[in-house]
Amino acid sequence: MSSKIRFLILLLPLICCSCNYGWYIFLFGEESVESRADSLPLIEDVCPEVLPQFSTLPQTYSFMLITDPHIGAQIYDVHKDEFLELFTKLLGETEDEGKKPRFVISLGDNGDGGRAHEFRELNEMFDTMAKMAKEKGVVEKASDFKNLSVLGNHDLYNDGWENFKEIEEPFASLKKKGFLSSAYTFTDGTFTFYVLDSGSGTLGETQREIVKNAMENDSKPKIVLTHVPIYAGGNFLMTMQDTRERNILLTLFEKNNVKSLFCGHAHKEYGYNYGSWKEQVFDAFGQHRRAYLVTVDRKNESVSWTRFEF
Repeated sequence: MSSKIRFLILLLPLICCSCNYGWYIFLFGEESVESRADSLPLIEDVCPEVLPQFSTLPQTYSFMLITDPHIGAQIYDVHKDEFLELFTKLLGETEDEGKKPRFVISLGDNGDGGRAHEFRELNEMFDTMAKMAKEKGVVEKASDFKNLSVLGNHDLYNDGWENFKEIEEPFASLKKKGFLSSAYTFTDGTFTFYVLDSGSGTLGETQREIVKNAMENDSKPKIVLTHVPIYAGGNFLMTMQDTRERNILLTLFEKNNVKSLFCGHAHKEYGYNYGSWKEQVFDAFGQHRRAYLVTVDRKNESVSWTRFEF
């Protein structure tokens, strides 16, 4: 055995201990999206209690969007307290009911290492947001302020999918009803939200076919949320790596009334206008202290967003 190989063998345990990801990423890679995303449940048909009461919201409404919180990261602090200060200001600083955040969505990488305590820590922040929303009169009860998540690649580390689907919504509620899929949809009455699993860097053949069939039978305008981007401003390293898959999705979205594609993963903002729809990659909550207010105008079938720094 050469000295170089011996050095690498000795180095691997140190890397595993320091990066929070464990042996999992070296020995097994990520779990198979083919086994995770094998269906596309419509949330209001399965567990409507995890969704906001869209029928009671203004015709134009807003929600908080974050991505890549990376709770448990060892190379930077995650400033949850500073974000909560910002959030309580957003709840109370405007009289415009359409600009008050009614729920929160995370675009994935909730935990840095896929560990249960990381997901629970983020949920504690969501619970605090719910209490603040009640105190400001934005929701009647704290339980009315909902949180929903997308699966990211870091959420898979250390067998993280097992933790994620036990803790994060709507997956925890779906599991109780016998649904184990990592993808789902819901509607606000006008838009259909497609929440897709790209945590392994691909949708996979099974999920892609399910989404294709669903979109082709759904005339509503659509908002797609997933972790890994398609284009990311041309930053190829931050995108789904299969060129054929990217082309299939671009065509599918173009033909089926997608208005917005929201992604994370890149820890940087990128935007691209495809003509009839836009891809927006959002910056990281954890590393760069960014959060976003997304506003959905159901009357005009339009979507916009505002960046906030904390």
